[in-house]
This record gives sequence, structure tokens and C-alpha cells, in this order.
Amino acid sequence: FLSSDHLSQVGNKLGNSFINLSKKEKEEFIAFIAKENWGKKWLSRLLTLIFEALLLDPLYGGNPKNIAWSWLGHHPGQPRPSKEISYPSIISTIDEI
Repeated sequence: FLSSDHLSQVGNKLGNSFINLSKKEKEEFIAFIAKENWGKKWLSRLLTLIFEALLLDPLYGGNPKNIAWSWLGHHPGQPRPSKEISYPSIISTIDEI
């Protein structure tokens, strides 16, 4: 997804660990990445993974103890999946047919 050229470009711009940058520097860095075609794709994928982790039912390994749902004020619909009716279980029964 990211080539060594992309990483060099990012490293030259960053010059520091992202976590150590100021808020303004972080915003400038993200804007820099978003200007590049590969950067738009990477940021889009990153946001997709973040939203999946926030919204995923804890049964599937994300959102431990409903932390994200509580933060978002989300109340999941019923019935929630059980291990017996989770995606992997459903798919395995389809494969058996």
C-alpha cells in the first residue's frame, strides 16, 4: 500500500514522531498526506478501520466492554449476535452445505 518512496516522503516531512507533534503540526502533516493520491487512499483506509473498531460488536473483538458505544451514546439493536450466530459461524455452515 505504501511504497518506500512514500515512506521517505512522509519521513522527510515529519522529522519527529507523530505523537510528539503539536496539534497544529499534526493537522499540517495530515493535510500534507491528504494532498497525495496514495495519502488519500491511506487516510480513507485508516478511517474505515477506526470506524469499524468503534462500531464493531464486542463479540468480534473490537470495542471492548462497549467503550466506543458508550462514548458515542449508541444503543445496539436487538438481538445482538451470539457466538452461535456470529458471522464466522454462519459462514462455516454455508461452507458445509
